[in-house]
Amino acid sequence: MSTSHTVCKKLFDYITKLPKFSTNVHAQFAVAEYIAIADNQPAFIGATTEKRTEIHQWVEFATERFNSFTEADAKCVNEVLLSSTYLTYNHTHSAADIFTFVAAQPFVAAHAKLATSFPSLFRWVDLLQHTVPGATEWKGKVAIDLKAVPSMSTATASVTAASDAAPVAAAVASAAAAPVDDKHAAKLAAKLAKKAEKDSKKAERKAAEPAVAAAEPAVAAESAAASPKKAAAAAAPAAPAAAAAAASSSVSSGRVSADANPYRLDVRVGRIISAERHPDAESLYVEKIDVGEDEPRTIISGLVKHIPIDQMQNRPCLVLCNLKPAKMRGIFSAGMVLCSSSAQADGSEKVEVLAPPANAAPGTHITYDGIERGDVTPDAVLAPKKKVWESVQPGLFTNDKKVAGFIDHEGTFHAMSAAGGKVTSATIKGGPIR
Repeated sequence: MSTSHTVCKKLFDYITKLPKFSTNVHAQFAVAEYIAIADNQPAFIGATTEKRTEIHQWVEFATERFNSFTEADAKCVNEVLLSSTYLTYNHTHSAADIFTFVAAQPFVAAHAKLATSFPSLFRWVDLLQHTVPGATEWKGKVAIDLKAVPSMSTATASVTAASDAAPVAAAVASAAAAPVDDKHAAKLAAKLAKKAEKDSKKAERKAAEPAVAAAEPAVAAESAAASPKKAAAAAAPAAPAAAAAAASSSVSSGRVSADANPYRLDVRVGRIISAERHPDAESLYVEKIDVGEDEPRTIISGLVKHIPIDQMQNRPCLVLCNLKPAKMRGIFSAGMVLCSSSAQADGSEKVEVLAPPANAAPGTHITYDGIERGDVTPDAVLAPKKKVWESVQPGLFTNDKKVAGFIDHEGTFHAMSAAGGKVTSATIKGGPIR
């Protein structure tokens, strides 16, 4: 397994050419996902649940330290690199390396004297600046004398990395780390697990206001007003910016599990009859939506910061209808309006309500081109413990033609359709849907 230099360059250019570094973890990871899938490099952001979670944690680690990388951070990265050439794989880059390199490079450039304290970190930075296109031009090549950096006692892996320059060969040849004993490995694993738990709790506190990042608050919380933690849980499916949500998300876009079936979601065409501000939550709309039933449903959406209220009146939409109804700030919500989202250059997020075909009547069920429904019917209610939404949502994306769809475990895009037409987003290409 090896990672294309193209995907490394695209992500590196995206991060470093923004007017300012974005600290929106969800937005950053979503961009990395899109770049990886577009380049047919799913492993770059994690082709398994474990790798995806690990890489997401590194993205969060890096984005929080773009302008404040410290010696304690250097020690953390150095310890991980004792047993691996790269942060998450031993033989190739991942998005974790690119994000963390951007955070760590200025620190290494300014602290040459610490090479003896953090030799694995310094060797890794030298390796990346020679193997990631554009890295040496970004802030200039960091002068690292590999002969002066303490070498590890024994290499644990033979490392291969494409390069034409002699310095690259030297960097690659000496980049492998020394083996660590079982006691050290167990200690390191426990440390990382503790950090992951701490980061997850921190993310919950940040997500206290429902539906802050994208389309919807999820409807699993009994009372967001009564408990910030419940509000964080409520926001998770709709706002995977929280690390906890990312950890629970089963797999990456284009690499969902083979048994992830979008037909278990009851997604229907809807029409928003009216929308008004929630009386007790300034970021929420309370909508009445026709989904083809006898009475319109009441649905709460965290779209106030993204879509003006006049644009929420009498408009078509897509609704996930089999979420478990739940009270949100005193009002029951019985569904979720599906939206696409896209990271912006200023670190904010653009959100658009998905648009069904104009001739699709409220209540029309969505189909996925190329996927047979067979005898699969939507779950009556999406039980939180079964994580059906979490298993399917990572595959929901818009493509480069702004068509909404599902990317299956083989990376094949299946367009969402209704009444013979496609579901679309107004302007967003390659954006996650939730």
